[in-house]
Amino acid sequence: MLGTGLTPRLEVLGDIIPVGRRNPSPNITVYGDLSDPLFATQLLDDHRPDIIVHTVALTDVDQCEKNIRAAFETNVQTTRNIVSWALKNAPETRLVYVSTDQVYGGPGPHGEESINPLNVYGMTKLWGEDVARNLEHSLILRTNFFSLGTELRQGFAGWLIESFQQKRSITLFEDVWFNPLYVTDLSNLIVAFIKRNLTGTFNVGASETGLSKAEFALKLATQLGLDGSNTKTGSVQSADLLAPRPHDMRMLVGKVESAMNIGLPSVEDGLRQLAKDWQESVAASSGIEA
Repeated sequence: MLGTGLTPRLEVLGDIIPVGRRNPSPNITVYGDLSDPLFATQLLDDHRPDIIVHTVALTDVDQCEKNIRAAFETNVQTTRNIVSWALKNAPETRLVYVSTDQVYGGPGPHGEESINPLNVYGMTKLWGEDVARNLEHSLILRTNFFSLGTELRQGFAGWLIESFQQKRSITLFEDVWFNPLYVTDLSNLIVAFIKRNLTGTFNVGASETGLSKAEFALKLATQLGLDGSNTKTGSVQSADLLAPRPHDMRMLVGKVESAMNIGLPSVEDGLRQLAKDWQESVAASSGIEA
């Protein structure tokens, strides 16, 4: 989902080679499995990129817990292949590695130093971070984002919208806290970071202290004018989930704000933009001018 939103914005930096694993995918020109060392090496030999934006990940938390090998291959081996090629052939390559707020556990909000992953997904993404740091010009972004989703993946916000529209009874977790960015805001920030040659490890989330997933869902329903009354609140502890989840993934973002001399967008800013994009997409699919 991030790659789909990010790809058009990267075009301001020059020629880009979008790589995808599944066919078809929007905006993708090259298909293949970057966890395969032979494919990754051949691809990078052919194109010799100056900048690599690494958004490949197995993000299904329960699937990672169920299939540790797949989590390792996607979240660690892919990164190893990229970094190994760069160290051998082009050590000046700049790598942007998109990580996750699931490297944190315990009470938040969390600074960049307070890592404590609770599940295989968080552990393998943290392992991938360590691999990425072998490159001098690496930028590691711990983030959480929401979007309208894509044809291939619905995402949390997309699932909520569909649930509201179909008046499904869903349970919203009131004991899971986060501070996500809208995918457009995150994409624009990544471009800005690349332009400024930013390196290091940074939390990149919404500007305020955060909110529960239940609060997020109800704010989303309000912004879109959808009926969220058919929902109930509950605890993640009572849910039948395979992998343990952190309760508090809120991140402090002062480090990146200071480095860039900017203020990051709020969750409300992102929800307003998502609502505008959603209304335009609904109007376009209906042949009505928004």
